[in-house]
Amino acid sequence: MKEPKSKEKLFDDEPIIDDEGDEEPDEAELKRRNAREAELDEHAHIVRDVEEKENVEKEAYATLKSRMMLFPKWTLKQIQNEVVDLPGQCWLDPVASFDVQNFQDSQLDHPLIPKAFRFCAFMKHMKPQYETWSIHEIVAVKVTGPIETGSFPNAMFYVARGSACQTYKFTLADLPCLNPHDWIVLYNMLLREKKKYEPVMIHLKLMIKSYIQEVGTTDVDIATVLRTKPSVVPKEAPNNFEKLKPGKIYKDGL
Repeated sequence: MKEPKSKEKLFDDEPIIDDEGDEEPDEAELKRRNAREAELDEHAHIVRDVEEKENVEKEAYATLKSRMMLFPKWTLKQIQNEVVDLPGQCWLDPVASFDVQNFQDSQLDHPLIPKAFRFCAFMKHMKPQYETWSIHEIVAVKVTGPIETGSFPNAMFYVARGSACQTYKFTLADLPCLNPHDWIVLYNMLLREKKKYEPVMIHLKLMIKSYIQEVGTTDVDIATVLRTKPSVVPKEAPNNFEKLKPGKIYKDGL
């Protein structure tokens, strides 16, 4: 058999096309093909929708699981351990995000200490903290009530959070588990109709004042340990405030 030369082509460059029996499909065949393609497209669309829904559900479950780890459900025993048995634990710890910026989708993460859970009267009616705490700022609120709880006058809050305006609901019993910044935002919103919402605002004001006083007390405690001056200056501070000795608490202006 003759060997081909090195530069000799073994095959032609032109492709071989079998055009035998290659006829144009009739109208009925075109309709069947189009119907089949449409059916396949619809099936693919359904599959994509199912996958997207599953991904959303997985993401929501993962978020809920992580929040449950961040905010374990508080029991009366846990609160007693934190507040009664550990009264010297005064360091301020941010709840979750450590965020210092403040906008609709990432509000200030105010520090919250265990002593805030002295509001034990709410425990019977409050939700777990992972269902109420949010990094998204409250942008709108509607209050309904009163709600009969048998122990204290309650009210329901319907709020929208963040730029997406996702809706949530909670009651006065859930105030201790909210971001303290939420108390301030709610209070300022309800101030627009102070006469109507005054009973509700009393609870918010109590939370805010107690929180500020707790922060001030803790600041003084830390200043005493470090032998430095307190940094919390009340609005109506005495003239000799700068000479105030570490450990001295001036409460009249709080």
